[in-house]
Amino acid sequence: MCELCFDPRVVHASPGNIDTKSSAIARRSFLRLAVGGAATVAAASALVQTFDQPVVSASAGKQRMPQVTTRSQWGADESIRGATVIGWAPVRKIVIHHTASPNRVKNAAATVRYGYNYHVVTRGFSDIGYHFLISPDGEIFEGRRARTYSAGEPHTGEDGAKNAVIGGHSLGKNAGTVGIALIGNFSDVKPSNAALSSLANLVAWEAQRHSIDPLGKDPYIDLGGTKSSFYNIVGHRGIRQTACPGATMIQLMPWLRQESANRVGSYPGRTADMRRLAWLL
Repeated sequence: MCELCFDPRVVHASPGNIDTKSSAIARRSFLRLAVGGAATVAAASALVQTFDQPVVSASAGKQRMPQVTTRSQWGADESIRGATVIGWAPVRKIVIHHTASPNRVKNAAATVRYGYNYHVVTRGFSDIGYHFLISPDGEIFEGRRARTYSAGEPHTGEDGAKNAVIGGHSLGKNAGTVGIALIGNFSDVKPSNAALSSLANLVAWEAQRHSIDPLGKDPYIDLGGTKSSFYNIVGHRGIRQTACPGATMIQLMPWLRQESANRVGSYPGRTADMRRLAWLL
């Protein structure tokens, strides 16, 4: 899983619950599993690759929530996570990640379970850091638990008022952002068209649901009062020094933003002040 998604202020179930030695061992094991892991930032930045833009059947108008494989369906062990959520905030930004894991995925649910265990047991998160994960074949998995849903209710990762559970996917910018992780390592290989299609569907739905301008760069003020400006639909590298979500996915971010805009149009800009909008429990 991406090594720079950790925010100690808002993702831990309790302070001081990381075993540093076991964490380092698990990290080395995971990097071996990932067949070399993510490239260094410098190497990823130097990579230049061209490829055709994905062909996605875009439809303007009302966006429907894509089908999501729920936590119970992918086999989440609910006994290991924190008992309560960290907090809630209205969604203002969408952050795209990659897991930096092998691209040849035989069992996507098992990969998600591994990531969940790695975040919670090894790194001390209260839950998996991402809100959603997408497999190479386009299957969308529910990530961080928000609440108990009624039978047949879509698993949105939100409370009953469209506020998203605060995740643990982007250091200092977890509040008010939805983290979506593509399963795989996209430093030098582009995501599959199936994964990109599901990503485009999910991002367009989130943008329309929360009135996010897909081409905008609204100001963002974090919980500590630091103000910054970055794309509303952004790769992790766009807000932090990291290789995530990989050089090839970074090249596709303009396409993803435009694809969303084609479907949902634009919305007025606004300042996302998390000191005022978010609340921690």
